[in-house]
Amino acid sequence: LLDIDPRLQKAYALKNKLDQWFKESDKDTAKAGLEACMQKLKESGMDSFQRVYHTFQRWKTEILPSFMYPFNNGYIEGINNKIKGVKT
Repeated sequence: LLDIDPRLQKAYALKNKLDQWFKESDKDTAKAGLEACMQKLKESGMDSFQRVYHTFQRWKTEILPSFMYPFNNGYIEGINNKIKGVKT
C-alpha cells in the first residue's frame, strides 16, 4: 500500500518519526526531538498532522516534563475506568 499512495507513505514515515522520538528520547534529548518532529509535522501539509502539530505546540510545556519523571496516572485512570464500567 505504501508504494501505491505517496501520501500514505509520507504519513507512515511521520508516524514512525514520532514513535521513534517518543521511545528513544530522555530528559536531555526530548526537547530537540520534539522540535524536530514538530517541524516535520508543520511541513507535512497534511490536515491530520497539522492538528497534531497544534496540539503539541499548545501542550509542549506539559509534554516535556513527562520525559524527566517516570510517573504517570495510568493506574488511577484504569481504576476510574473500571468504576465507570461498574456504574453502568
